[in-house]
Amino acid sequence: AMTTTNISPSWNSSPANGLTNGSRVLENLANNWLEESVYMIEQKAEVLNAVAILCVAAIIAWSVFGVFDMQDQITSAMGG
Repeated sequence: AMTTTNISPSWNSSPANGLTNGSRVLENLANNWLEESVYMIEQKAEVLNAVAILCVAAIIAWSVFGVFDMQDQITSAMGG
């Protein structure tokens, strides 16, 4: 009698959870890529947050200096 051997590659074997080894590799790759992407986006968001805070601070300072300048002009126009 001739014996048949299973020649299917190891990455195509079906485990109990229904995922092949190839699917598990793809899932791990996707999860790692997703985690790295989230980390990179968080880093960029922190930088943009700092830039936005500095811009708001600059606008507030510009407004305050403008008010002081107007006050000086009004005071000097009134002969003070």
